Amino acid sequence: MTSGGFSLEHGVVICFNQVSTYTEVENTLLHELVHAYDNCTVKGMDFYNNCAHLACSEIRAAAMSGDCDMMREVFRGNVGLNPMGWAGLTERCIRRRAILSVDMNPNCTSFSGPIDLDAFTHRAESRPMSKN
Repeated sequence: MTSGGFSLEHGVVICFNQVSTYTEVENTLLHELVHAYDNCTVKGMDFYNNCAHLACSEIRAAAMSGDCDMMREVFRGNVGLNPMGWAGLTERCIRRRAILSVDMNPNCTSFSGPIDLDAFTHRAESRPMSKN
């Protein structure tokens, strides 16, 4: 299920038939705005044909948008209420969501995963965007 997207042709799109709360709209909008920001600030950004660009932007979007909030992961069934399963939760979520997004791009079906989160995270963290 996709709650939104970003394209050069349409900009940020929210699929209102897929979101049911204000928080979902807010998180989806923030996620897609990260992609819009990346598109505007990275020279040669190509989400459609460069799977590494897409993966890097997806990692940033998942990390910054609230996609991997612990309660969202509990509701998705990806973590139980036992604190023993919480270690590394954010990193697992970011990796999983980036892979899901890259896999949805038909041009990335032969992308040589698994995604090296450490390599992309270093690049993503060096970007000048912050929540401050």
